[in-house]
Amino acid sequence: MAPSSYPLSQVVYRYLQISVTQASPYPVMPDGTQALYFSNTGVLVGGAFDHAQNMQLLEPGDYFGVWFYPAALRSFFCLDLAEIQNQLVDTAFISSQQFHGLQEEIYLQDDFSNRVSVCETWLLKRFILVSPNKLDHALSLILQSKGTSKIQHVSDQIGWSSRHLNRQFLQHTGLSTKSFSQIIRLQAAWRDLANVSQSPIDTALDLGYFDQAHFIKSVKKHLGKMQSSFDFS
Repeated sequence: MAPSSYPLSQVVYRYLQISVTQASPYPVMPDGTQALYFSNTGVLVGGAFDHAQNMQLLEPGDYFGVWFYPAALRSFFCLDLAEIQNQLVDTAFISSQQFHGLQEEIYLQDDFSNRVSVCETWLLKRFILVSPNKLDHALSLILQSKGTSKIQHVSDQIGWSSRHLNRQFLQHTGLSTKSFSQIIRLQAAWRDLANVSQSPIDTALDLGYFDQAHFIKSVKKHLGKMQSSFDFS
C-alpha cells in the first residue's frame, strides 16, 4: 500500500496493489469507502458495502486499486452512489471515456510507485476541491463518536432533517446514515479488540451495544462468514 500525496490526502486513503499467481478471492470489508479496481482486462468501480464479501480475482497478475475516503468520490465525479451499493460495476456508471486510457497507462508501468504516480496525475487533473459542508460535518461527528452518535443528534447538530441527512448519505456514500454508523461502530470494536486488553463484552458496552449478544448479531450481519476476525472468548 501507499498513501496519497498532500493535495489528495483528504480524499484518497490509499493506493494498493496485490499480485496473484492463480484465481483467488480478495476480501472486501464493509468500511463506508469506495474504490477503483484496475486489472489487465479493465476497471471496476466498487460501491460501499454493508457486508463483507469476496471479490474474485480470476486471472493471474497484478491488481491495482485506489481506495477513497467515504463521500470523497464527489471530488472527482457527479454520482449517485446509492445506485451501486454492494456492487462492483464497470466504468459505464461514471461515463468517463478516459478510463480506458488510464488503465492502459497504468499497466505500461511495471513498478507500483510508477503506477501510483500515473494514477495521481490523472486524479489531480479531475480533482475538484469541495468546501467543507454539512455532510462533512455529519461524517466527522459519526467518525469521532465511533458510530455511537444518535442520528437525530447528528441531524440537530448540523441543521438538517434526519430524512435529508439520510438522502445525502445515500447519494454520496452509498449507505444510509444508520448503516454507515453501524459499520463505523463495528470497525471501532474491531480496533479496540485488537489493541485494548479488555473483554468483548466490555468493548461492546463501551460502544453502546446492549449486550454481547447484540454485538455478535451485528458482527454476523456485516461480516457473515468472515466473523472469525473477531475473538469472542
